[in-house]
Amino acid sequence: MRPPRTLDRCADVTSEEAWCLSVARTASGLGVAAIGAVSGRICEVTDIAAPDLLAAQPSLATLGDELFACLRVDGVGGFDPIFARVDLNTGGVSSVARDCEAVVSWQGGLLVTSEFLRPWDFFESFESVEMNQPSSSVQFDHWATRFGTLDDLVFSSWHATESIEVFDLANGGQFVREVTFEDYDGWVHGIDALPDGSLLILERNEAIARFDAVTGDRISRAALDWVDTESYYGSVEGLTCFGN
Repeated sequence: MRPPRTLDRCADVTSEEAWCLSVARTASGLGVAAIGAVSGRICEVTDIAAPDLLAAQPSLATLGDELFACLRVDGVGGFDPIFARVDLNTGGVSSVARDCEAVVSWQGGLLVTSEFLRPWDFFESFESVEMNQPSSSVQFDHWATRFGTLDDLVFSSWHATESIEVFDLANGGQFVREVTFEDYDGWVHGIDALPDGSLLILERNEAIARFDAVTGDRISRAALDWVDTESYYGSVEGLTCFGN
């Protein structure tokens, strides 16, 4: 997956061996943050320019310079779900009202599920989501609330756990393996995998940890560093990650 071309203001973070994008709570709502997997440093990318945003679900996707997320907005009856596309240059948002629990990148498009334990719909673009025109669907037997992908593998995690499950989307969502983390059993606020064979976990709002995606051996752990953020509170949700 190609990383965004922009984010010049966060060059110190995006030049690290591995880094991620996440959604952060801000003074005005929500924003996009870059997190260095080595340093734990958090950099403000952009505020998300949309009113009444309350929360983000903990699975994210990117295509080029756009971030995709299942968000919650303030509605008449409480939280209303939307599927959102965020321009990483401007923070501008396009959205469509739809049930949306998770989104991940896959095969140059977007896999979206409206409800846990339901099939995932594959959309080639945001416009196809707007028109509700998936080109295919995929089902895998998971019990999870956080997801990340690498090629045809999907990594799935419960909100608090010591292990994750891996499924192969190219083979009908077939179960591949379970991975148990070394010295970790706690909250997972985001998960994603890198081509080097490592798996990144966002530990609540405390740290970003890196594990071997096959053995579960711990590679590194960095406490989150908010020192360079002015308007971002100590809360981040979801990961979509890149390696250099």
